[in-house]
Amino acid sequence: MTVTIRELSSLAELAAMRTEWNALADEVVAGPNMLPGVVEAWWRHLGKGRLRVVVARDGAGRLVGLAPLHERVLVGRPVVRWVGHGMGAVGELLLRPASAHEAAEAIWTHLADTDRVVLQLVEYRHGGGGLDELRRSDRWQVTAELRDYCPYIDIRGQASAAELLAEPGRRKLRQNMARVDRAIVEERTGLRVHVLTTPAEIDAVIDELSVVHDNAEQAQERLHFLRGARRDFTLDALRSTAADGRLLLVLLRQGERPVGFHVALVTGDTAFAWLARFDPVAAALAPGHVMLRELVDLATARGLDTVDLQLGDDPYKLRWSSGAYDTFGVLAAAPGRLATARATASAIAFARRQAGRFHRH
Repeated sequence: MTVTIRELSSLAELAAMRTEWNALADEVVAGPNMLPGVVEAWWRHLGKGRLRVVVARDGAGRLVGLAPLHERVLVGRPVVRWVGHGMGAVGELLLRPASAHEAAEAIWTHLADTDRVVLQLVEYRHGGGGLDELRRSDRWQVTAELRDYCPYIDIRGQASAAELLAEPGRRKLRQNMARVDRAIVEERTGLRVHVLTTPAEIDAVIDELSVVHDNAEQAQERLHFLRGARRDFTLDALRSTAADGRLLLVLLRQGERPVGFHVALVTGDTAFAWLARFDPVAAALAPGHVMLRELVDLATARGLDTVDLQLGDDPYKLRWSSGAYDTFGVLAAAPGRLATARATASAIAFARRQAGRFHRH
């Protein structure tokens, strides 16, 4: 099969193929950071260097593969990464199944033509599209290091979160949720759950989400998605994915006070958790569990098969999960240059640690 390759390097080019990109994303159940609405928003507000979205088409012009990448010159070398690098972007090539092998080979061969380039693809999904072809390619020398894992909830055949909790292996979680529900009633906390799905609804509550995020960061400093340029990115991504009909945002209020939110993006048969925070003031009411139960109800109502909880071993995730898959840090360079690529990655990591120390002081 003949595969042709083209690189997209502007937001206008991305916007022009948004419809077919979304269709491919649904077919292959792409993760949230591989969606056009998120990719465009990240590049618009946080992107640096050179945008390199590699597109593969078959002889009939049909989209058969896509790699959402960007390139930066770091410590003197061109380094190619996922769009969204540094923000927990679990990635893979988006490959139409019937043409996956040929499209992946064509994409990796195209990237190998960049002089001295290093591929640093952090959080590559285990078994993800294109990984086998990269490892077998004679144009690349590859190393992969186990990094993290993503729990998921299998909801096939379930009609609601209550049915899921009724499974024999979920007795402890079922009891915990029953205690939470009793506490909500007995303490008359006024805990209410709201579901938001449209751009207008997002605009109406963005300040409330920011308050929750601020309070969560004071208790546990992580990555603040609603401050500075990341706020612009997050709001843009939420509006964009809502316009595409992908957004499920659960907002938790205690009385009139917002105390938690959980964002999920739907692709194909899966709801992917994307961002969740809660105010410690509501910790006794297990807001993470309450919001996740609502998300499972929303997913079952849509007839989805899976709720993918993405990176991390948060206790509330593990108590709901049915299984997990691994992610890898993939490093690749031209044959004979892998040692240099490792040195480059080490230098980048050192520079980032030094920058972190500087900003903290």
